[in-house]
Parts: sequence; C-alpha cells; structure tokens
Amino acid sequence: MNEIYPLRPDDELHALGALTAEYGGQLLALQVSRSGVRDKKTEFLRRLRASAQDRQLARAADSLLGVEEQREASGFSVLRACRTMLEENSRNGRLEADVSALVANRTGTVPNGVWLPLQIAARSLESRDFNLGSATQAGALIGAARDAAGSLTADPLRRCSVAAALGATVITGLRDPLNLPAFSSSTSLTWPGEIGAATSIAETTGGHDLTPVRCAATLTLSRQAVIAAQPQVDAVIARHLTQACFEQLEVGIFTGDGTSNAPTGIRATAGVSSVAGGVDGALLSWAHLADLEAAPGLANAPVTELSGWALNPATAKFLRKTLRSTYLDFMWEGGDRPLMQHRAGITACLPANLAKGASGNVCSALVYSSDWSSLVLGIYGAGIDLTIDKVTLASVGQVRITAALHAGMTVIRPAAFAVMEDAKLT
Repeated sequence: MNEIYPLRPDDELHALGALTAEYGGQLLALQVSRSGVRDKKTEFLRRLRASAQDRQLARAADSLLGVEEQREASGFSVLRACRTMLEENSRNGRLEADVSALVANRTGTVPNGVWLPLQIAARSLESRDFNLGSATQAGALIGAARDAAGSLTADPLRRCSVAAALGATVITGLRDPLNLPAFSSSTSLTWPGEIGAATSIAETTGGHDLTPVRCAATLTLSRQAVIAAQPQVDAVIARHLTQACFEQLEVGIFTGDGTSNAPTGIRATAGVSSVAGGVDGALLSWAHLADLEAAPGLANAPVTELSGWALNPATAKFLRKTLRSTYLDFMWEGGDRPLMQHRAGITACLPANLAKGASGNVCSALVYSSDWSSLVLGIYGAGIDLTIDKVTLASVGQVRITAALHAGMTVIRPAAFAVMEDAKLT
C-alpha cells in the first residue's frame, strides 16, 4: 500500500531552489532552511531576487546551459545554422548543431529548429550597423542604434526592455511553470494594557504563477543570402530577430490583458493603484505625478533604490517642455533621475491613443513603481528558438526564418505600482 506524505516546508523550499539553480537557488535554499527566519519562503524569494538583479541576463542564462562565449559559443552563426537546416546537412554547421544540442540536453527542451543562446543574441545587439541592399535582395536591413551611450545599463539584453532596465527581476533558463509565494499579514494592532489579550496577526499565503507564453517574429530573406552567410548579414539578422522578440515581451509587460494568449501586464494586474485625471481625461500636471508617486507608499510599498517611471515618448516630450508651475523649473529635470528624483524609462509600448469619456484617442498611459523588482519576468527554454521555412516561398527564391521566445511575467506586489491612463498632453 502506497502512502502519500505531505510536502514539508523545507522540501518545498529546496524544490524552488532546484528550479532556480543558475542563480544559486540551491545554496540559498540551504542557507535559508538553516537560518532562524520564521518566514523562510519570503526570505528565500528576497535573496533570489537580489541574486537575479546582480546577474547579467545573458550570462545568467548561459551559465546554466554550459555555454561560454569565448569557448564553444565563439563563432556561432545564425545564418550558418539556418543554412544547415536549409540544406539538411550538419557538416557545414557543426558548431551551431553542437551548441544547440548541448543546451537542449542541459535544459531538457527540444527546439523546433536550433537554439540561439541568449549570450550569442546579446553579442548581436552590440554589433555595428550595416546597409544590406535592396528589399528584393537581403531585405534592406539597417540596424537601428540602441542606447549607444549605455545610459540604461551595460547589459545588452536589459537594453531591450525598459522594465528590465528599471530593475524588474528576470529569471532565465526556466524549464517548468514556477509558482512564487507571496505573503501578507494584518498590522492593525491595539494597546491591550498590562494584562489584556494580544492582537492576533492573520497571515495570508498566496502564490503568483509564472506561466510561459510564446512570442515569435519572422524574417524573409533570399535563399542566396542564407547560403552566402556573410558575417555582416548574420550580425544584423540576429539582432533584428532578438530585438523583435524582446520588444514584444515589453508590449506584454505593459499592455497584456491576459486574453487571446497574451500575458497579464502591469496595467491589467489587480491591486495596482490607479490615478484618474477626470471624466474626459485631464492635462497631465505635477499634481498627477505626485499622486502617482504617493500611491505605493499609501499602500505600504515604500520607495526603494529600484523606483522609477515608465513613459511613452510623447509624455517624455511633454514633461521636457512643461513647467511645474509658473516661474518654476520644467517637470523633466534631466540627469540620471530626471523625474521627481526617480529614474525614467521611455518605451513606445505604453499607448498614447487611449480614450476616456469625450477625450478622443489622445490620452497617454504612464506607470510609476516604488520597487520595479516586484515585476518578475521568466525566460523559458534555452534562449531563442530558430526555425526555417524553405518551402512556402521557394518559387521566388526566398526562405522565412522564425524566431520564438517563451516567457512569463507576474507582479508579485501590485501595491508597488501606480498607473494613470487618461493623461492629456495638449
């Protein structure tokens, strides 16, 4: 007769540690289990988030996979990997096939085509730009310059995401859906007197699921461009596919509504504070910004070093040109912390065409957080999955490359965020 024993708290802690081994999760779980901390899950999560913040995203992922940039991954070519799939001959792409097989074995995940590890994708984001001919040839690809001064961060993958640059917790190399524990307790105590009964604190335990969703991008090239596999073309193609995947991830972070296969982003997360301008929207003012900044603190989510704003380009432009009040300075102060002494990230993924009442499609959304590490992003599998379609466009001498990224996201402390969605700029 088989008996089922309940999972002990420490067993669950070590299970979480095994899932996050690339961030030292197993050691963290051991340390926390031996500590005298009462709330071990919360302490483990705090240490895990701190570890994730300290790791460069690409290296954190590929350290788990066993890929070292200067060794087995050096010289990896996206186009050579595609040519190998195109010709169904691995002799010309042994390095790419070996790297893909290595990370597949390490993660237990099989790609549709070949894996493009994140460290290699990161290198492509730092490569120079090239003009690669007309649209009827290689695709007229001209790489866009991205944060050349490194004003956001030195990590190239964090430059793909404003949320990550602001301090979101990013966990890479995941294999299975991850449930992150969250705890809350009442703090309304009383003064019971010398012999009165103490107030009982009711602790509520919850969880946040980090479930993978898929985003994918396609790129059409001539068959000749794939066969030639020139290094300049290779670098730009890898960069464009990587940027496309991570920019779509950014769209999900801010505007995902949890329907039609989309993740649930910040704006659709229950418990996020909302600041309203008016029935028909309102001209964005310094008072609105102050209300947004105050909202997390009023919800018991105090300001941390990872506080900051996410704005669309139109809002940033408005703040640069608008005075706080007559005879005062502009709202946007400049420097590393340009808005109310907090950092600010600019992303086109926040809409500028929202409508409220009779406003018309002119309202902008903006987000403030007292602690961006409360947003957790998970990247599943071994990186970006590359496949090639050599049949559909064969009659015109073209092939279609598809890059897919599986990722999940959750806000583990919604109270740390505040959103305004009816800000008028004129």
